[in-house]
Amino acid sequence: AYSDFKHKSSDGQTRKAILVRRVKVTIGADKNEKETKLPELPKVTISQRTTVPLMKAERPYEDLRLSWLSVMCINGEWKMWYESIDHNFKNEGDSFLCFAKSKDGIVWERPDLGLVEYGGNKNNNILISGKAPHKDFSGSNIFFDEQAPAEERYKLVYMNEVGREWWVHGAVSADGLNWKFLAKPLLKKNSDTQIVCIRDKDRYRLYVRMWSEALYKGLRQVGYSESKTFGDFSDPVVILSPDEKDPKD
Repeated sequence: AYSDFKHKSSDGQTRKAILVRRVKVTIGADKNEKETKLPELPKVTISQRTTVPLMKAERPYEDLRLSWLSVMCINGEWKMWYESIDHNFKNEGDSFLCFAKSKDGIVWERPDLGLVEYGGNKNNNILISGKAPHKDFSGSNIFFDEQAPAEERYKLVYMNEVGREWWVHGAVSADGLNWKFLAKPLLKKNSDTQIVCIRDKDRYRLYVRMWSEALYKGLRQVGYSESKTFGDFSDPVVILSPDEKDPKD
């Protein structure tokens, strides 16, 4: 989970930075819940919450915000991919994809990877810059595809601005650090938030944001698309939408 706090950046303006916190949740049926349309729906409660953030903004390219995380444990090592934004932020595409690692999922290290130049050097943990060479990179999500060839075992989905829309794009990697961008969009439809994709047996399942009316109008909805390959996803369909019991958007 992450939360924000006010922070004075190097240009003298008060902005917001993000704290990443560790949260343990418990999922179980609520026996006291009154009967509803979905009585079998589980209830999620937070049973533990750390009082100290696991990670907070501490580098120049993080001084405005940390956000949109992907965390997994592979072969006993915890890995985190997260986006950051600095004080030169102009739009959501001005993001950096960064990498951190941990032995226990609690204490995190930012390794110097030497991949992307920032502030005149490459002594940082940046993997991808939304400024260049791949403009308007944002909304990223990484997953591990055990069934894929070794050179495509890690997969990345993200949004890229095309006109007024944010289309879904993808990339593949052997190590989760060095990425090869796919030439074609995965989905030529708007999804203006973090995108989620998973491999489920013989298909890829993609979850996107949709709108109940015109583009950016109406209520936010969750859309679903699938494909037998990591590309050429079908037009998404709405699978979750607010109803009269939800607060107004």
